[in-house]
Amino acid sequence: MAKWIDRSHPQVTTGAVILGYIAAFSAIIGLSSGFGELGIPAGVRLLFPVAFVAGAYGTANNKKIGHLALSVAAVSEVALQVLSLILTVGVSNIEIVSSLRLINSMVFSVALVLAVLHRQTLEHRRIWFE
Repeated sequence: MAKWIDRSHPQVTTGAVILGYIAAFSAIIGLSSGFGELGIPAGVRLLFPVAFVAGAYGTANNKKIGHLALSVAAVSEVALQVLSLILTVGVSNIEIVSSLRLINSMVFSVALVLAVLHRQTLEHRRIWFE
């Protein structure tokens, strides 16, 4: 039976699944403005919430492809956020506030990457995932 969250997984893996769903929700909300300064089209940005939901759902159901999708989406998002932060750092107050918001949003993204790539998650994946 398919599950959205599997409580029998290690705590770190369950946290990664929950953070994946939160990241998907956050990506849907931020579609109109996220990574706009990088010139990424909205169609490409739409791939992030899809990858987060598919990856989290696949991870919850012990699928290696789901864990891979969640890992790639999480690392890609952090890489784009770091690139965006580098490009938006400036001297005006508006850019500084924008940079602080980006740093604040990076907290969940970095936590997701750490949870997905954690030793317990990788060990559980190696043993139990199909």
